[in-house]
Order: sequence, then structure tokens, then C-alpha cells
Amino acid sequence: MPTIALDNFGGGVNFGDPEKLQAGEAADLQSWIHTDGNLRSHDGRTVYAVTGIQESYGVRGLYRFYSGSNRYFIAVSGDRIYVDTAAATNRWRPIHYIGAGAQETDVGFAAWGVRLYMSIYNARMMRWDAFKYHAGTIKPDGTTTVPGTDTLWTTGAVRKGDSLFVIIGTTWYGPYYVTAIGGETTLTTSVAVPTSGGVASDYIIARTHQAGILTPTGTITATAVGSGGSLTAGDYKFAVTYANSVTGFESEPVYISGTVTCVTDDSVTIASYGTGPTGSGLQADQFKVYRTKAFGAKYFLSNTLSRDQAGYTFATTATVTGADSALGAELEIGHTPPPYVRGLFQWNNRLYGYGLTQIQSSGDTYTTTGTDVNQLVWSTLNSPEYWPRNQWDADDVFDINALAGGFISVGQPGIEIRGLLGDGGSASGGDTRGSSLLVLKESGLSYRWYGMDWSDFELDEAFETTCPSSYTAGSHEGKLFWCSRKGPVGIQAGSSEVVPLYQKLFPEASRDFEALNTASSMAKLRGCVWRDWYILAWRETASTTNNRGAMLHIPTGTCTTLDNTNCNLIAASFSAWSGPGDANELYYGKDSTVIEISRLAAKTSSNTYWTPASTTGVAHRFTTPMFYGAPEEHRKIKHLKQVWLCFQRPAADQTVTLVTMVDGDTGGVTQSKTLTTAGTVTRKWLRFVCTDHGFAIQFRIAGTFTVPVVLERIEIDYEVHGDVTA
Repeated sequence: MPTIALDNFGGGVNFGDPEKLQAGEAADLQSWIHTDGNLRSHDGRTVYAVTGIQESYGVRGLYRFYSGSNRYFIAVSGDRIYVDTAAATNRWRPIHYIGAGAQETDVGFAAWGVRLYMSIYNARMMRWDAFKYHAGTIKPDGTTTVPGTDTLWTTGAVRKGDSLFVIIGTTWYGPYYVTAIGGETTLTTSVAVPTSGGVASDYIIARTHQAGILTPTGTITATAVGSGGSLTAGDYKFAVTYANSVTGFESEPVYISGTVTCVTDDSVTIASYGTGPTGSGLQADQFKVYRTKAFGAKYFLSNTLSRDQAGYTFATTATVTGADSALGAELEIGHTPPPYVRGLFQWNNRLYGYGLTQIQSSGDTYTTTGTDVNQLVWSTLNSPEYWPRNQWDADDVFDINALAGGFISVGQPGIEIRGLLGDGGSASGGDTRGSSLLVLKESGLSYRWYGMDWSDFELDEAFETTCPSSYTAGSHEGKLFWCSRKGPVGIQAGSSEVVPLYQKLFPEASRDFEALNTASSMAKLRGCVWRDWYILAWRETASTTNNRGAMLHIPTGTCTTLDNTNCNLIAASFSAWSGPGDANELYYGKDSTVIEISRLAAKTSSNTYWTPASTTGVAHRFTTPMFYGAPEEHRKIKHLKQVWLCFQRPAADQTVTLVTMVDGDTGGVTQSKTLTTAGTVTRKWLRFVCTDHGFAIQFRIAGTFTVPVVLERIEIDYEVHGDVTA
């Protein structure tokens, strides 16, 4: 009696023709891990508490932020950005309000030292300084005075300009900006905070500001007084800026129109500059006046005003009196605030932005850029808040400060840049392959951007590919990954040969990935590199959420899926924790109106469940290729006698189901047996007696497992009968 043995399942899933699958491949592989030749059940998930996230739009962004020795978990849901403020109990509080109607807005993150930069599509870039205070409670009464209980706002280093959020009932309100701190238990805000009706309310004070400082506005004037100072006789020019005394960031200057003629021992009054920026611009706590020397051309610091007036404002006038000997540093330029971009990437001590939508035109006015979505933009070296609009030109770069920020139009106008990947570390010029920033566009050609500064910047064409979503790019040990319109792809660092990783998972002849998705759903693709896996979530058919998921094993290039009815990876965001103090965890946010964050591939206590609140375990399914026997038996009828399945002994009894399918049927005879934990042997065999007939035989092995299960071997006993008849 012939026997077929299958003891290597390392080929992964292949959705091609089942008749052409190799012995180690699977026609269907859901939740099984197959890295060592065996099939190992995939641990389910544990729910991460979302207390405090008061939204109904899913969790479309997750980010792990490392600030010095501190670690923060950031989530984007609805129209707010939240931080988990209590890791042990998982209490979420907002640090930024994106804006009304922003439930689908893309948000990108980039860490810069102890600060976190947040790009918000078609809106101002923001910066969180990793400061939060939420001890005690508050009872707002509908005024600008906010009383606290068990608060230590002075000791806790709350500053003027910080943002207050308060939850009243089940709704978060804010931000309300702090303009005065009246001790440990009283603060004043810029506008009235809604009343809590006498109820002690949870709150948070966060240090979140605009990235970049806007220039002073209005028709600013400089007028000679005729006396009262130490200015010498002559002609002077003046300029003013706003600055942050803590970060050192400063705005671009506003040059006051005209020349001021002074007499000996004169002074000059600067006026009509307003009382300072409001809202998230309150970080500008200094107003600086620069002037030239008599008949000079260069500007030097003359006066610095602080916000010391009622309401945390500047004095309405500044008087310039000092002699030239008292002047400070020379005025710096190139402090243009960041543009509006979709995503951010830190590379070679600069922030790079992509998905450009608006640039600053003057003051707090931004202008839509139209087809400039193909622009790659970058900050000044070591200065993430300065983004001057210098255009890179290979033939004319010597008149630009080598350290300055700038931009370049990459490829065809109107075709958006959708992703950036660091390829190889610090660049040393365009002749060094692999030392580049890979620029992925929505369609057409992708590019490589080389260089540390304007002395060696270079742009080269890389290869033709697509990248419809900004949130699928990642890297792993010298390999780069993203999702194209045909499915996941990758390259070796420094290579221009794109490897079509999708071919098994989405063979075009039978299952075209692009045909399964609309243009809008393509933009919602989400991917993540975690350990040895590239994980992808996408939408199929008419689904409004990411209802399918796959895990690509990077070392072997094989796949498994996470998408059956009891194990559906409805993911709108991923976050891999691989920094100091972490244990290489993977979290994902649910793409649903239900707010949910889960840790993937994790157990609940000693058991593994997909829905941790229940005990239904995790559903697994494995469908073999079609077996035809030895070559001389391919046209013979096989009489199936028995099937043996060899498992490692599980920690608890589990039910295993075998479905026998013949001649291409998708259904067949179903049998179930208990895989017991009894005894001391390390391996357990399950025997299934069969009576099926056919020339081609296929098996499905399934179960909903609550503990890890490992399948090592399948043995199939059969007899050969007559030839297949037409």
C-alpha cells in the first residue's frame, strides 16, 4: 500500500492553481507560522486598554516614541492625537486636537531627540515636547479660571502656553492655552473652559506647539523719538522676530519698511506688532528687535521683550535706546516654518517631508501648492523647525548655504511622493550605491536622493514601481519593503531590482491584488516590519475597513494569512516596539468604529485567544496541495485508506478537524479528533480512517486552538485502482 509523507510545510501559502503547488506549499494557510518546516499555530492577541479614547472612528495611527529614557505610546483616533499616560493601567489622554472633520486625516510621526514632530495632512506640522501633567482633578466652572484638586502645577513645571484638555462626561474638550499659573491649584486659560457642573474631571496639560514660529504680523512701525537714548546720528533699519526662549527656535524676520533717521542720543519706538501669537503659537515667548548700525547693512539684536503683560502678552511698544556697543548677535535668516506635508522621515540629521500640500506665503498665511505634491522637502541641517524654500538645481548649488533646507521636484508633477526609506546609512555622494534616501511615488519611477548637504546632493532614477499608501514602507536587516499596486514588494539595500513578493499571494492570473482594491482603499493600505515578518493589511471587495491581512516571512519569502471569520486582522495602523526597554512587541489599531488596540501574537495568561474576553481560541486552517501519487499513478484512481497527523503534545486538549476533498472539490468528508495532552511522549499521532476515491486528493486541517499546536508530519496511505475514465 503506497504512502505519501509530507514533513516540510515551509513553502507558505500560494493562491495559484492548487494543481501546480509544490509539496511544501499550502493552497490555504490561515494563522499558521511555518518558519522551521513545521506548522506552528499563531498566538492570538491581547487587548490593550483604550480607556480615555473617546472617539468612534477607529485607531488609524500608532507610534512608539522614545524620548531620552522615557517611552510613550501615541495613538491617532477621530480628530485627536492621544498618549497613553499610565502604562500600567492604560489611561489615554489627548495631546493635540487635529480639527473638526479630521477623522480620516493622515498623520505622520518623526522623533527628534526628546521631541516628537507630527505631520498632519493639509494642516500645520506640530511638535510635542514630551511633557504631560495630569495629577489630581479639575472643576472648570465656565470661566477662564480653572481650580485644581491635588494638583501641583508649579512643582510639576507647567508653563504658560501649555495646552489644557478636560473630559466632561464622555467628551474631551480643548485645547485651552494656559496664560497664567496662580500656584499649585489655580491656572488661567486664554478662553473660558466649559463647566463640569461641579464634577471633578480628568484632564491633561500637554506641551504641544506649532512646528516653526510664524512671523510677527501687521503694519509694524519704527519711529524716531528725538531723544531718550544712546543712538548716534544716522540712518537705521529695523527688523523684528518672534522666538522661543526654551527651544531657541526663532521666526523669519519681518523687515520694517523704510529708513529711520536719528539724531545724537536718540531712541526709536517699535509699534503696531500686536500682542503676540495665540493658540499653539504661544510658544513664542519672546519678541526680538534687530537694527543696523548707523548707515549699516547688517542687523544685530537690540531688544528682547518677554510676555509679561496681562493675558500672557507682549507690551504694545518696544523702545530701542542702546548704543552700538550693546548690540547682540547678528540676525539669522532661513527660519521659514515647515510646509504642510503628509508624512515625515528623519534622515542624515534633517527632517524630510513628502505629500506636500501647502507652503507658507507670509505670516500665518499658507498657499495651496497644486501639482507640487511631487516635491521632496527637507529642513536645515540639525534644525527640524527651519524649512527655507531653496530649490535644488544640479547646475546651480553654490549660492546656497550648504546646511540650509530646501526642496526638489521629483519626477512628474502631480504624482505624489507616498513614502521614504533610508537605504544604507549616511550618504557620501551619488556614487555610493545604497547610501541614499529612497523616494517612492504613487506611480511611475521611484528615485534615490543622495548627500548630506548642498555640496553633494544628487537625485537619480532608481526603478519603476508604485506606492499607493504612505504607511506600508519598512526595512529589515538590509532589505526594504513596501506595498505596490500589485502587492508587497522589496529590494536589497542598494539594489534596483524590485522583488515581486506578491506573486504567490496574488498571482495575477487568478487573483489580481489591484483588482481587489479601489484607488481609495489602496491609500488605506497599512504595513509594518516586525521581527522577521512584513505584515500587510488591506481591503477587499466592497469593504470599508481593512478586512484582510498577511504575514510575509522575510528570510524565506513565504506567506501566511490572518483573515478568516474568527481571526480577522482589521488593522488601520501598526506599531512595532523594538527600542530600549521593549520586548519586540507588535500592536495594531482596529479599522472600525469600535476603538480597539491589541498586541498581536500574544497570549492571555497561558492561553491564546483571538477575542481575549472569550475562550474560543484562534481559528487555524491549512489546505494541502493536490496529491496525485507517484508519476505513474497520476491517472489512476486512489482509494484512500487512512491519514496520520503527527503533532507535538499540546499543553491542553485540542480538537483537530480533517476534511478530505477529492478531484478538486472544495468540500468533502469531515472528521474531528481530540489531540490530547495526556502522557509524557513529546509527539502525538492522530489516525483518520478514510474511504474516499479519486485521482487527486487534497486535505484541509483546521482547528480553533487555545494553546500552541505544532503539526510536524502528514502520512497518507492509499491503494491504487483502475485508470481514470473520461
